[in-house]
Amino acid sequence: MCTFLGYLSSVYKEMLIRSFIILLFISFASFSLAKEKPPKVFKVGVNELDHYPLFDFNRNEDKGLAWTILEGFAKKNNYEFEYIVMSSVKLQNAMESGQVDFVFPDNPLWSIYRYARDPNIFSLPVVNAVSATFVTLENRDIELEQVSTVAIPYGYSAVTWLAPLSDYEIDTLTTSSLKKSIQSLYRGTSTAADIEYNIAQHLIEQSTNPVTLVVNPNLPNVPIGYHLSTIKHILIVERFSHYLINNAELIDLLRQKYGVKEYEEVFGIDGSQAKKRWLPKND
Repeated sequence: MCTFLGYLSSVYKEMLIRSFIILLFISFASFSLAKEKPPKVFKVGVNELDHYPLFDFNRNEDKGLAWTILEGFAKKNNYEFEYIVMSSVKLQNAMESGQVDFVFPDNPLWSIYRYARDPNIFSLPVVNAVSATFVTLENRDIELEQVSTVAIPYGYSAVTWLAPLSDYEIDTLTTSSLKKSIQSLYRGTSTAADIEYNIAQHLIEQSTNPVTLVVNPNLPNVPIGYHLSTIKHILIVERFSHYLINNAELIDLLRQKYGVKEYEEVFGIDGSQAKKRWLPKND
């Protein structure tokens, strides 16, 4: 009898072991299938201009800080971002027509000056840019009334200059790129250039021109967020915002790696007062 019970016990144990192995195999197979599941592809419309170190999507490898952050989010969620490079003036229409799923960079302030059939939904800022005004060294302390011409790249919404252009009758020099705006200062064809601080520093470092260019704190300057926007994929944008919050320390390390400075580091003050002074009153 004891032998028979022992036999049943051993059979039962063997069945349990086999069942466990089968379950383990099924679990492993399911995990492998999930792991090998192809990523979901989304198209992101991006600005064609060179904004390095913030971003430059025309590069073959390292495309800058914002690209690194976007790629980290995509890989974590089994997404694949296909970047469609185009003129900034075409980005909104491309998203409204369904040509792209997302737009970068975007900002709620820019939406005020364009028609949109459906409202854009924005993530938290991917990077915090610094809108600044560069001049030659001898003009570092000039005031608005001393500016005759400001260089502004084509397609840019230079919202900080809207009131000054009207109030002081300042002329604009439309350039084809940020680099051309910098060159206009070297050549003396403009008094000032509206350009993001980190991008300008990168372009200045690459230049061999002996003329020294600096930021003029008396002229328009504000912190401005570069956001990811969408019309249809609201949940993904929300998920991306949570990713930015949960990985804030890592993103700050990446920012330091790329040498990107934020407004407070450039001007030594909080940007709230600058926003009140330079941005439109309806912002």
